[in-house]
Amino acid sequence: SGQVWAKAATYLRHAGVAAATRSAYRDAISWQRSALDALTHLAPDKATLAFGIDIRFDLYNSLLALGNHAPIFDVPTEAERLGIMLGDERRLARAHGYLAMAMWWVADYANAIAVGERAAASARQLGRLGLEGIALVALGWTHHAQGDFAAARKVLTRVLELAQQEPGRFAGRRGAPPLSVMALSWLALCDGEQGNFEEGLRHANEAVRTAEEVDHPWSRAAAYYGLGSVLASHAKLAAAIPLFERGLRLCESNDIVSWRTTMAWSLGYAYALEGDTAR
Repeated sequence: SGQVWAKAATYLRHAGVAAATRSAYRDAISWQRSALDALTHLAPDKATLAFGIDIRFDLYNSLLALGNHAPIFDVPTEAERLGIMLGDERRLARAHGYLAMAMWWVADYANAIAVGERAAASARQLGRLGLEGIALVALGWTHHAQGDFAAARKVLTRVLELAQQEPGRFAGRRGAPPLSVMALSWLALCDGEQGNFEEGLRHANEAVRTAEEVDHPWSRAAAYYGLGSVLASHAKLAAAIPLFERGLRLCESNDIVSWRTTMAWSLGYAYALEGDTAR
């Protein structure tokens, strides 16, 4: 019956969140896709469609951890389609924020900025600080990738300001990394590339402290990368290498494929700078 399938979808979603929270992302994806399958047995009313969007948001974060680039577009794009059908501006703002992140992943920077700015503007109009934070992190990543450190610093600093207003919205939910850790890590990268060593250390150490407090492997890997990168940029290789090694071990033991490659090449580059080309 419909009631049984509704309960199944709810249970499966909870199982997916539990798996993602312990960084078992492959298990999470299996549960989340099963939850979506359960919804196909229900009438496509407003509540069912909205629930399907929310499950897709959970699924997006799990896919992102594994670095699966094709599905990270398909999932938020379908969420966007359903959000338009429902006229749900709140869910559309989240879908667009996630799409902007996905575009950054594949270096589609022009579209990442356009979609990210649209998502941020919509979130501000709705008064949803957490949704604005998602869009601003995507914009910060993109501006940094383009070398526009002033623009990156501006939006990432705004993320930290929003986090002070609503800490719970930025602390990491449903297995996703805390937005504050992402903002601090990328601020540290901007600092390192601009020669602001002390400020970079401050941002990176705060990212590490926050990530270790919540004990979230994905966030810890990002924070170790940020701190290691700042240290490496100032030839502090003896301090940077253990951070990259720790981050790589985290990625390998928790199957965080999206960060494993970044940690590996950063570690290899640090070894090379130290003269240890064999490693």
